[in-house]
Amino acid sequence: KVFSLTNMIITLIIFSLGYFTYGMYGYLMPLTLANVHGELGSVYYGTMSSTNCIIVFTCTMIVTNLLEKITSINKMIIAQGLQLFGYLIFLVFIGKQFF
Repeated sequence: KVFSLTNMIITLIIFSLGYFTYGMYGYLMPLTLANVHGELGSVYYGTMSSTNCIIVFTCTMIVTNLLEKITSINKMIIAQGLQLFGYLIFLVFIGKQFF
């Protein structure tokens, strides 16, 4: 069942944590890069963001086609979970110096 209470609660939790960590990424990543690389930090942040945009744009279609047998809601849950995992790695290993 796609709209079971368990799926909805899991989705809510994952999306909430995902949005929280995405917000922290937008705040902490530029500060970290400026702290580590000085004035070049903003250039590195812009380059990383642009590279991320290109990778997401090109890989979205490929990954979507590979996962075509999975329901859309489960794809969204997997995507948010992976995004959350990536941002949490940043927060645990690099961002913790700002807390």
